[in-house]
Amino acid sequence: ESKNLVMYCTGGIRCEKASAYFKHKGFKNVYQLEGGIIEYVRQTKEQNLEEKEESLEEFQNVLETKNLELISLTSSLDTEKEKINLKRQALSSEKSKLSANYDELDKEKEWIILEKKSVESLESEIKKETANFYTLKKAEQTQLLAKRTILRERNAELYKVEETMNLRQAKLEDQRFLISKQEEIIEKKEKNLENTKTYIETLKKDLEKKYD
Repeated sequence: ESKNLVMYCTGGIRCEKASAYFKHKGFKNVYQLEGGIIEYVRQTKEQNLEEKEESLEEFQNVLETKNLELISLTSSLDTEKEKINLKRQALSSEKSKLSANYDELDKEKEWIILEKKSVESLESEIKKETANFYTLKKAEQTQLLAKRTILRERNAELYKVEETMNLRQAKLEDQRFLISKQEEIIEKKEKNLENTKTYIETLKKDLEKKYD
């Protein structure tokens, strides 16, 4: 907050907004190029001042000797565009992972369907044998009881797998919802960015016409 800040942009509008923001955040020494680069060029021509072709690096070196820090707003839109692209790439990666998780879940569902059919077949077999339980030999009765135990264990396992699968599906649905919302936010940001670019380009043309 103790730093001296110098801002410049094309027409001065973004600097006005940015300087107000930095002052609001507690920065005391905030300076800007009034009217932006366009106004600077106009005044230079109007007053027949010598035009010096200094590189940005040379300009920054001069500012450093005066304890000033340069903040360029001219390239801010491109920077914002890069940030949006990075967010979109990250979101694309999340969508790929989500799709892979759904594929894995579908395979589990297929396994559950097959397991249920197998369990139903075992249940049907046990019912038939249970109806004739007392006519069975002792060894056959023991075998039938063992089948009942296996059936209970398989049903319990099936219930746990189904419960876990349902929880995973609910979690995946939440993730899909969040991703769709993030996509909406990114699309809005992209639209706002394009509108801002169009506005700035229009403003630049108007200012160039005004000061030609």
